[in-house]
Amino acid sequence: MKPRILLFAALCLSLAGGALSLTACKEEELHINDGGVCTVCGKTVQANDESLFSFELLGDGTYGIRAADTAELPERLSLPWEHDGKPVTAVLPYAFMTKLSVREVILPSSIASIGEFAFWGDEGLSAVSFGSGMREIGASAFAACSIGSFFVDENNGAFCEKQGVLLSKDGTELVLGTADGIVPDGVTHIKEEAFSGNQKISAVTLPDTLVSVGREAFWNSSLSGTLVLPDSVTQMERGAFQYTAIQELFIGRGLEAIPMDAFLGCNMIQHVGIPDTVTFLGAGAFSSCTALKSVVLGRGLTRTGAAFSNCPELTTITLPDTLRSIDNGCFNHCSSLSEINFPDGLASIGEDAFSGCAFSEVILPDSVTQVGAHAFAACTALERVSLSENLTGLGDHAFESCSLLQEIELPEGVTVIATGTFSGCTSLERALLSPRTQHIGHDAFSGCGALRTVRFGNSLISIGDGAFGSCSVLSEVLLPDTVTHIGAAAFIGCSALGRVTWSASLQEIGLSAFSGCAITSVTIPKSVTLIEKYAFQNCTALREAVFEEPDGWTVTDPYGNPPRSLDAEALLDPASAALLLARSDAHCRWQRSDP
Repeated sequence: MKPRILLFAALCLSLAGGALSLTACKEEELHINDGGVCTVCGKTVQANDESLFSFELLGDGTYGIRAADTAELPERLSLPWEHDGKPVTAVLPYAFMTKLSVREVILPSSIASIGEFAFWGDEGLSAVSFGSGMREIGASAFAACSIGSFFVDENNGAFCEKQGVLLSKDGTELVLGTADGIVPDGVTHIKEEAFSGNQKISAVTLPDTLVSVGREAFWNSSLSGTLVLPDSVTQMERGAFQYTAIQELFIGRGLEAIPMDAFLGCNMIQHVGIPDTVTFLGAGAFSSCTALKSVVLGRGLTRTGAAFSNCPELTTITLPDTLRSIDNGCFNHCSSLSEINFPDGLASIGEDAFSGCAFSEVILPDSVTQVGAHAFAACTALERVSLSENLTGLGDHAFESCSLLQEIELPEGVTVIATGTFSGCTSLERALLSPRTQHIGHDAFSGCGALRTVRFGNSLISIGDGAFGSCSVLSEVLLPDTVTHIGAAAFIGCSALGRVTWSASLQEIGLSAFSGCAITSVTIPKSVTLIEKYAFQNCTALREAVFEEPDGWTVTDPYGNPPRSLDAEALLDPASAALLLARSDAHCRWQRSDP
């Protein structure tokens, strides 16, 4: 007897002296339940006792079936043809989900549909028999099972069986696969979830007739070893081989796109080569492949997709000269990636593209115009950066927490330093801004505890909140006369800052802007109309404050009292003015209006 027949022998039931017995039908076929009679051999097929089941009357007057709430199901589950004189036509959604005792299922020909998740997680299920009436199988109906073989009534108009797997009637679509991993010749499409969760499959050989692989077709299965996608495969859907144990991967030259999550979490793959025919990589295509060491991208790619994030062993990546964009998160948290050559022609690097990588040096070609937010954040080994001369956009936190970076020089095209761009770069000593930089964003250099030198360009207009907060060794700031606004806490905690050259155009000094600094002398230009609360609080070394315009100043305390005018005579005396500014009225909001 063939091995397949041995596997299904348990499905052949006949009545012998009131007890169930196993038998094979003529020509080594198995029983098919059609109204309690096998359509192959004519013997009686007995269903399990109805007390094991719960029934639901459907809109067409027939019944759907599920396991009774308290039922302990037998290993051989044979569903009834009818209930209360009416046919049973549907296995309801979730009907037999995670029933670990079930090994074999016989579905009578009256059943036309199986609902979603109906047998999901029945890990011991090894054989299923379909009657002639079966037409529809819902999503994930047999996912997370390890079925060894299917059998189908030859009169079924929707499905057939070949080599133990369930196929569409014309044999071109593999609907449900088995633990043997067989994909018969002639199959052009593997249906979604066909092998999903099968924990007994070890290998699969894909025929040259195969054109497409459906969504999550092998998701979380035990598929391992070598996977060869033949040149005939032109389409693959999301998560097709996600969370499998594939060790070697060969991608044929027919595929043009590798979709989202296609090989996500394949923790045994070590090398990936993308052929030149592939023009698109979906987000997560090879993400979290924890053993992946090297990647070669083909020349068909102009952009990467967020394809390789969280690959901690990845050390080598070869980028093609056709590449124009590295997408958001592409190599995020590839913590062993220490070297990369960016091709000429590359135009943009997306958000989080290389955050958490191990580079010691980054050299961007002059073709790069945009670097996204967090693009190189937390690259804690990064010591040197050479930016593109044509760079115009540098995103929020782009180099945040690059703790070994020592110097940065911004090209002329960078007119805005975004929020937190270099915050937490604790070894940064020199920051040479572009002469065209107009705005320094919030926290741009905050926490740069080694920063000694900042070169401001003559186009600078505003310094954002916390921009240089806690730059504890910064001793001198030379503000160009173009600066009109200094934000809240802009230089807070710069405990070595003793000298500031003030802009002649300055209008506003923000909340706590210089709190805790070592400034000994302040010149308040006549252009200043607002000094916010605590701007110079705890500046204990301040001995001199020169107000170029001492008239028209009022102070407002934070306690709800009405504004109080300051005596211009007091402000004419630098020592008295310093006392007011840093001590007695340091907690107040200072405003000036023209007389």
